[in-house]
Amino acid sequence: MSTPPGADYDGAWKVALQTHLQQGLALLSPGLHARLDWAQPPEFLDRELQQLATDGETGRRTVDLLVRLRSLDGATAWVIIHVEVQSRAGPDFTQRMYRYYARLSDRYATADITSLAVILRGSPAKAPRGRTVTDSAATVAQGGPAARVMEYAQQGAECALNFRFPAVYLEDWRAHVDRLTHCARANPFAVILLAQLQATARASATERRLRKTALLRMMYEYRHARDDVLAVFTLLDWLLTLPRDEEQAYLTAVKEIEMDWSTVRVTSIERFAHERGLAEGRQYGLAEGRQHGLVLLRGVLMDQMQSRFGSLPDWAVARVQAADESRLTLWSRRVLDAATLDDVVADAAPPN
Repeated sequence: MSTPPGADYDGAWKVALQTHLQQGLALLSPGLHARLDWAQPPEFLDRELQQLATDGETGRRTVDLLVRLRSLDGATAWVIIHVEVQSRAGPDFTQRMYRYYARLSDRYATADITSLAVILRGSPAKAPRGRTVTDSAATVAQGGPAARVMEYAQQGAECALNFRFPAVYLEDWRAHVDRLTHCARANPFAVILLAQLQATARASATERRLRKTALLRMMYEYRHARDDVLAVFTLLDWLLTLPRDEEQAYLTAVKEIEMDWSTVRVTSIERFAHERGLAEGRQYGLAEGRQHGLVLLRGVLMDQMQSRFGSLPDWAVARVQAADESRLTLWSRRVLDAATLDDVVADAAPPN
């Protein structure tokens, strides 16, 4: 199945791993996760990683992250995470993984270096030189799939080389969706894995919208922190793209979820959704799309003003209806903390 138009798997995964590395490794590589001291923040080394890549390796649809962390024994640990976003690992994949490892070993001779491959799509059975092994007792205890090992080997007349590294195939998780759903109660990265599995599954546009909505609702039902909800909302947008009509239905569902679960009205996620709708209207030059976005934003703003301050007087409704996009956006931020209705629309010109 081809990647849906607009889907940005590589961008989504880079952000997901940078913002939720600890939670991600807890699911993808529990043995590695257990060895690291998470009281020390990870350091992402983009510049150093760029120096490792050769000119011939640039432009590939991959996400590479180089992270410096501390292990529990106080030593420096270098972790290189390679996310393959092609349909499956190609015939040169293991060789490329070895080259990264060799360059890191040459540059940082005393460091503890770990290479981890995450392959988003494709059958594990078709992996080059891949075979199933158990990563650690933690993998089995969590009820997830066993980790795999891939290898790159060279055999000469006198010398031999064998490089082995752990590989995570997300397709292995498809048989463990119930376990991922359970893990999502405490780990928002499980929702990201579920979204990726949904993104590569065959489904109609309506089915994708319903699944996308269900994943977002899950974040609220499990009472995740606001920052995690907003991050997952953004990642869902990248992973589960929708055609325009289904997108509008999704934005309506977002509003309903906010009303059902949010204790603070007009949250960041809701404002982001509607501001994004306006931006898309401008981007594509669709006057009707922009106008529809304004109608949605006005409706949301009046709903939340009424929730905060009760029934709206005619003058307040008139000001909202007459406001342009910039004022509506400003007021949608103000309504969170404003003490009175006047404070929300203080800079509005009196209606004619």
